[in-house]
Amino acid sequence: WQRLYPGIVNQPVRDDLMQHLVAMLNAPLPQVPLDGALVEAARATFSRVSVAERVYSRIRDSQQAAAIPAWVPAQAMGAAGVPLFSRASGKPLTEGVPGFYTVKGFQFVLLPALTHAARDVADESWVLGPGQQVDPSSPDMQNLEQNVITLYEADYEAQWNAMLGDLNLKPATNVGQAVQNLYILGSPQSPMQRLLTSITTQLQLSKGAAPPAAATAKIPGVAAMNADAAALQGLMGSANAGNGGPALGSEVDNYYAPLINYVSGGAGSPLSLTLNLINSLQQQLASLASAAPGGAPAAPAAGGDPASLLQGEAATDPQPVARWVQALVVNANGLRGGSAAKAAAAAFNGAAGPGQLCQQAVAGRYPFVPASSTDIPLGDFAHLFAPNGMLDSFYTQQVQPYVDMSGATWRVQAVNGVTPPISQGALAEFQRAETIKQLFFAAGLTPSVQFSLTPTALDAGAAQAVLQLGALNVSYAHGPPVPTMISWPGADGMQTARLIITPATGGNPVELDASGPWALFHLFSQGELSEAGSSDQYTLTFSAGGHSVSYSIGANSVLNPFAPGMLADFRCPSLQG
Repeated sequence: WQRLYPGIVNQPVRDDLMQHLVAMLNAPLPQVPLDGALVEAARATFSRVSVAERVYSRIRDSQQAAAIPAWVPAQAMGAAGVPLFSRASGKPLTEGVPGFYTVKGFQFVLLPALTHAARDVADESWVLGPGQQVDPSSPDMQNLEQNVITLYEADYEAQWNAMLGDLNLKPATNVGQAVQNLYILGSPQSPMQRLLTSITTQLQLSKGAAPPAAATAKIPGVAAMNADAAALQGLMGSANAGNGGPALGSEVDNYYAPLINYVSGGAGSPLSLTLNLINSLQQQLASLASAAPGGAPAAPAAGGDPASLLQGEAATDPQPVARWVQALVVNANGLRGGSAAKAAAAAFNGAAGPGQLCQQAVAGRYPFVPASSTDIPLGDFAHLFAPNGMLDSFYTQQVQPYVDMSGATWRVQAVNGVTPPISQGALAEFQRAETIKQLFFAAGLTPSVQFSLTPTALDAGAAQAVLQLGALNVSYAHGPPVPTMISWPGADGMQTARLIITPATGGNPVELDASGPWALFHLFSQGELSEAGSSDQYTLTFSAGGHSVSYSIGANSVLNPFAPGMLADFRCPSLQG
């Protein structure tokens, strides 16, 4: 205080401060007892997130991770490629993979930050309580850092799988446009080759050298991590080398090895052979474009039809190349046949198209025919309606360019004078298929539906109602309503569904039941479903044997999977060439 408030003029201030200090020391603050239950509950909540996940999220959400430039497909393919490619999601080609999930993100952010972030989280682990602390100097740190890299590799693959699955070649709408597009794709400056080379560079994490100090210094906050990066290389790199273990990031390299091998190898690579066939197809279509009206197209070049050769090659090519090549072939065949409608009908009704399976799996089967006792197998349901399934792939490759999706109801439209290959009625079925895909395949490639089920009312003459959904029982006996989360078909497949209402008088129970892969839907269709205030809340009421029970259904979508017309209104599209 003498330094802060010097001189005689500040003597009263110093005296007052001294009096306050003496008073505080004479009457210290009372101790506040810890709320043990609250502490334990908080620790239990924190413990649900693993140490590796906490370290990873700290690095992933850091300023350094955000500072790495994104990988952008438009930049990778160059200006010549932008008119040729599109994204199935509708996102622009200028939107890419976050920079954290690139080779630079791995080398300049994750590895340099890993040891530092792991130590920070270890230092804070005392919060979790006895037995949960991590010793920063223990051998467990090596396992922790490897677990963080494993989490990163999984997210890395998810990011790039999403991008690879989203990039598509646009179909040409006339022969002249196809000739120009194929010329660009097969040229020495091929945007397809540039794009794939750039992609595979990002899919080889273990190939890059350690980040140079001059490069990391340009990224905010990364330069300070160089010492920790060196420590990590010493800790993990030497260990891996010593025991013959895989290099850091090699999981990603191995996962994408088919695509990497397809692109690598220079003039003798599989990619170069594909580009040669694209050139041959371009020359064939150029002959067709130059033919007189009504004249026959030029014969295929010696050695076979390039479209057929590309078709055969697509069967063994890695994704996304196989999808791109298949799209080129389908598009070229439609143009060579002189009718997009003929090509679409042939592809839809052919052996590899969705037409035959759709008729066999949908016609006369539940849930498309509500009164039917024969169910569509879930495997066939997935083959038809899943993302990149038969209907979705066909729509994307053959139909989508001819569709105006700006309104609530999709409309067919001509493109550069080319008549749409399907009718408005057939398009309506593809729109219904899209709705089914969004509703039943939001979580992946297998059908699933999640919703909450809450008993809300049971008539006074009943003692109890039990819903048996596979291995799950939902009981209600006039108590407070308790919601239960339901996931269909669940781990056990939910092959049976039963409602049992026990009368209060002790008489025979009243039962409603159903079986099969769609048992849940069969049972619910025996009740009465109505909207309850909002588009994602419904009331389901069962009435049987003079008793009734009601449930509230909370869906995770404004679309109702149990609505009577959601599946029953779908019919297989009819395409005739």
